[in-house]
Amino acid sequence: MTVLAFLWALGASAGLVDTMSMLLGIGASMLVTVVVLMIATRMGFSETPETPVSARQGRRFTLVGVLQVVVIAAVVVVLVLLGLPEFVPAGVCLVVGAHFFPLAAVFGRSLYVWTGVLLCGIAGAGAALALSGDAELSRTAVGFAAAGVLWVSALFVSRPHRDRSGSGVRETV
Repeated sequence: MTVLAFLWALGASAGLVDTMSMLLGIGASMLVTVVVLMIATRMGFSETPETPVSARQGRRFTLVGVLQVVVIAAVVVVLVLLGLPEFVPAGVCLVVGAHFFPLAAVFGRSLYVWTGVLLCGIAGAGAALALSGDAELSRTAVGFAAAGVLWVSALFVSRPHRDRSGSGVRETV
């Protein structure tokens, strides 16, 4: 999730007005990504989970991921063919946000519902900015906001998760 957040931030940085701003955006994005990875690792993200992902969860996770990629490609192609490329970042963000809803069910994590809701909201705001005629602002706002949500979600996912019985069962994603 952290690496995907970094990719969103890179896309947003590319939309900044001048070279210096773009370089600062890329540098800040790299720094935040490294910090999030370091914190997540210290919180146990890299440890072997006590409760492994079941084969069924793994298959469903893979299916959701493949469907997400296919739908993103379709959204990009359709928007470009319709002459609406300024809506691509918002469209992609909407698909990424929506893919968290089935993941919430697969892994039993309400965090994914909130991640999906926030990303879908960002997509709506990005579409509104694109409708206002400011495609670059839309791309930049969607990219940095989506990156922020994904970085924070990655930190929460890296925390040990307790099951309903209160035992220290750790969940993986």
